Amino acid sequence: MAITHDGPAPYAPIAHVLRAIDHYREKAPAAMTKELLMKLGYPDSYATRTLRALRLFELVDDAGVPMDAFKELRRASDTEFPARLEQVIRTAYSEVFEVVDPATAAEAAVDNAFRFYNPGAQRERMVVLFMGLCEAAGMLPPEKAPRRRTMRAGGVKAPARTTSNGRADAPGQTRRTPDERKPRVEPEPEVRKETPDTGPLRERYINMLLSKAESQDQLDDKLLDRIEALLRDDEQKD
Repeated sequence: MAITHDGPAPYAPIAHVLRAIDHYREKAPAAMTKELLMKLGYPDSYATRTLRALRLFELVDDAGVPMDAFKELRRASDTEFPARLEQVIRTAYSEVFEVVDPATAAEAAVDNAFRFYNPGAQRERMVVLFMGLCEAAGMLPPEKAPRRRTMRAGGVKAPARTTSNGRADAPGQTRRTPDERKPRVEPEPEVRKETPDTGPLRERYINMLLSKAESQDQLDDKLLDRIEALLRDDEQKD
């Protein structure tokens, strides 16, 4: 299953996709299932979107069983991993690369390259995932990296770094001291009492919540439930 004209394109959060890849590289489960991802803390809808992305990237089959490309990612060393990931990205997004080079193209050009994928309402998230994967594969110059351009709008976190045991942290994860691992109490975003606007303001509000969720060290279930409910409403409208 590839990403083709007028077909579906993945739009799962970049942090969730990279975490799923890292989990397979570390634990090598026999199958990547929705139940497994939910045990790892993924909300229901995010688990579904992440699995859909893995299938579209031809990393797992319809049953979640790892395919050859996923096995190659697992066998790759930390040094080899970016090149292996680039192969996966270029294969999955071959139509996009026929139109733009993400390393040099303007944001508008990249956005236009995703005009004919579904669901259309999720195009912005499709682009964020695509650019985040390109960054993780080392395909972007520093000034094009999503985390540098759009940290407040849902950019990806810092790349992996090697730990004391010789393995790399999962992309987007940082080793912390015991005190730093304690949950941080942060004020909840202000929630409007009236019905949320379904236009640009609603989209910015959802992106703000997604950015907040992806920046947390420990998932906030209430915040994720709120995001899931808003995204479910969007999908029903699509």
